Amino acid sequence: MTAIHPVSGKPMKWGRNLPPPTAKRGLALSDFLQAGWAPPVPVPARPDWAAAAIAGLEDIDGNDQYGDCCFAGIMHLICILIGNTGATLPFPSRAQALALYTAVTGFDPNDPSTDVGGDLPTVMDYVKAHGAYEDGSFKLTGYVSVDASNPDEVRAADYIFGGTYRGVMLPQGWTNPMPSKSGFVWDVAGDPDSSQGHCITGYGDNKQGGFVDTWGLFGTVTEAADAKYFTTAGSGEVHAILWPQWIDQAKQRAPNGMNWDALQSAMAAF
Repeated sequence: MTAIHPVSGKPMKWGRNLPPPTAKRGLALSDFLQAGWAPPVPVPARPDWAAAAIAGLEDIDGNDQYGDCCFAGIMHLICILIGNTGATLPFPSRAQALALYTAVTGFDPNDPSTDVGGDLPTVMDYVKAHGAYEDGSFKLTGYVSVDASNPDEVRAADYIFGGTYRGVMLPQGWTNPMPSKSGFVWDVAGDPDSSQGHCITGYGDNKQGGFVDTWGLFGTVTEAADAKYFTTAGSGEVHAILWPQWIDQAKQRAPNGMNWDALQSAMAAF
């Protein structure tokens, strides 16, 4: 299914597919949170990682033309990583997002039949093994699933890991009309539409819900919408990714709320 991008006016494809039946069950963040972790994980009232990465997060990375949302989502998480760790690197480019799309799926920008999207676990597994860039850099250490029906867990994931990698089947109420500027709020708006698979990046939270970046725009997904559309029951998913460059910061942000040795050992084994 295609749609018209509200800013560029280009026809675009939805690009998030459900994980294949053969996908391994991922690790769950809740398995590594210490008993009674809230409030021992000192999550601020309004964690927000966007400011230092804004120029990168505003880049659509080709998702106004191709169904590469799962790959643009990875690049947006790398923008957060670069911006918030003091790395003296440029933010990832549209070309790098499309190169990752090609590496994982065989996408050819000159052949529309190859623009078939991707699924989040396959993308994460590839990036763990080969890196997000063609030179092999930005390999992730591992990832865990996040229970989107638990607002405290979502906030902890966004804060500790620097954001979340989110898959959703967008309801019609979110795309008719499409958001045309930042500041949109996505609340419960009917059933998820299986023809509108999409990937977005979470970068923070407040009392209303989670801050998200999609198509270079910034909005909020309410807690009720998280529970309906980003859980397995709603054909959605939320993942927290751990990058080598982020580990020390993550440990500082959850000093007595996370079993780090168990988490890293499990990630390595997985």
